[in-house]
Amino acid sequence: GWLWFEPVLTYANAKLPEAMLMAGSLLENGEYRSIGESALLFLTDIVLEHDHFSLIGNQGWLTPGGTKAPFDQQPIDAAALVSAYRTASLVLQDEQYIKLARKALDWFLGANDLRMRLYDFGNGGCADGLTAAGVSLNQGAESTLCCLRAISLMTDPTNPQVL
Repeated sequence: GWLWFEPVLTYANAKLPEAMLMAGSLLENGEYRSIGESALLFLTDIVLEHDHFSLIGNQGWLTPGGTKAPFDQQPIDAAALVSAYRTASLVLQDEQYIKLARKALDWFLGANDLRMRLYDFGNGGCADGLTAAGVSLNQGAESTLCCLRAISLMTDPTNPQVL
């Protein structure tokens, strides 16, 4: 039941299945594509709550048989999901993944566990994460760049040159 590459899910998890999807596409290897898609769907089952993404928090992560840490959720995870779903839509030619990419992008805009926006339209910055106390007040470069990259990937989801 643990369809993952490591014995723990930590941060930027979606990069691993995305790499398998890309390798499968570049090498024309169906097994790699299949492994990438299976791992991405496994991750999706863990982090997708009915109408929003509930990312794995860094205050405990997730191991087989364990409970997903609810906080602190980080922008790098949402951005990695946007990128992986976008890649999956291109490699697998399946539009369901663009819908998931949009839903992952919406995490930054308030479709998250706390229903709070992390992206600040006023200054273009992004909060460093969701904590048990609310949205982090810090807007670091990593978080802002992750959010802006996720936005840029979704401006033209059919253009493979953006990858």
